[in-house]
Amino acid sequence: MEINDKYAGFWRRFSALIIDYAIVGIISLLLTLWFINHTLGPLLFIGIIAGFSLIFFFSLIFPTICLIYSINPITSKWQGTLGKRIMGIYVINRNGMEQNLPKLKCWVGVFLFILFHLDHLYI
Repeated sequence: MEINDKYAGFWRRFSALIIDYAIVGIISLLLTLWFINHTLGPLLFIGIIAGFSLIFFFSLIFPTICLIYSINPITSKWQGTLGKRIMGIYVINRNGMEQNLPKLKCWVGVFLFILFHLDHLYI
């Protein structure tokens, strides 16, 4: 298969992002509802507990599913997530080769470190 190494335009990348977030959001919501149903089953009649637990568990599950969904397809033979694949976008490095998993994990680790330690950085 011939892979075009030209940059994808903004709207193609944005459309792929919307598709990916829709997929991750649906998976995360279903996992959150399943988890709440099996852990708080008898307490679900109290609306405020259900609402807070939905927000809490979704805020934990969504980033986890998003990372798993983003890393695994990029380092596989697919070279991109389902949204990127639908839009015809392939993720390659500067040499035109596939991404490798250790380097990608390193970048994700740096991103997560910065993200979770932003409250400690004072400007």
